[in-house]
Amino acid sequence: MSRKFFAILLFLFVIFVIAHSAKPYQTDAGEQNSKWSYSGKTGPEYWGNLDPSYRSCAKGLQQSPINIDKNEVIENSTLLDIQFHYFSTGFVAPDTKYTIELTPEMKQNYIKIGEEKYLLKQIHFHQPSEHQIDLKKFPLEIHFVHQNLNGEIAVVGVFSDVGRLNPTMERVLNLIPSTKGEKRIEQLNIDALLPEEKTFYRYQGSFTIPPCTERVEWIIFKTPIEMSTQQFRSFSEKFPQANARPLQPINKRKIYTTP
Repeated sequence: MSRKFFAILLFLFVIFVIAHSAKPYQTDAGEQNSKWSYSGKTGPEYWGNLDPSYRSCAKGLQQSPINIDKNEVIENSTLLDIQFHYFSTGFVAPDTKYTIELTPEMKQNYIKIGEEKYLLKQIHFHQPSEHQIDLKKFPLEIHFVHQNLNGEIAVVGVFSDVGRLNPTMERVLNLIPSTKGEKRIEQLNIDALLPEEKTFYRYQGSFTIPPCTERVEWIIFKTPIEMSTQQFRSFSEKFPQANARPLQPINKRKIYTTP
């Protein structure tokens, strides 16, 4: 085998690895006909046995979601240097089984963790919340899924509690009429889905659905946003089955917080 031919093969292999390592986070939209579900013999307690690629769901030591015990968190302002750069843009929403999913049409929304930039790939919703604070559940949890150029994942979690009508969520909920097929929403200002008080927790975890891949950076806002009772009801009527994975052991992980 010539050196030139070997160099070409090596180059193609590197491109293949990079392309696959940077595969976007897949949630319900890509799992319509999957082996797993949220109940019965394919529910969370069985995920690890359903497929060899789901091994982390049962064997992983840094799984999500977790309960955040306020008495155990560590204040560290350096690790919490996170900047949010969210702008109004259009989103598309596929017809999904368990939740609403929003995919941005433009690559202009991102967060920065230190100097590392993570582009927003998707937003989706869990009812009830997957994470808990001092064992308190919230009616809803929003996940903003981001990915950097190396394929590494960072997820921002925002709780929602019962309160005032949320105009931004009202536009999102209007995407789920009885009709099937992909829908589109123009110029959605997702910054309005973040709480005004920008304090949060950070820890190392995993995807909360199979394959439960670990090494995911989680940023969980402390303060919930609000939605009206009718808005929660509208979501539940469209997605009556809970889509929250049970709490996972924290093991030896540390949870950091803004001072």
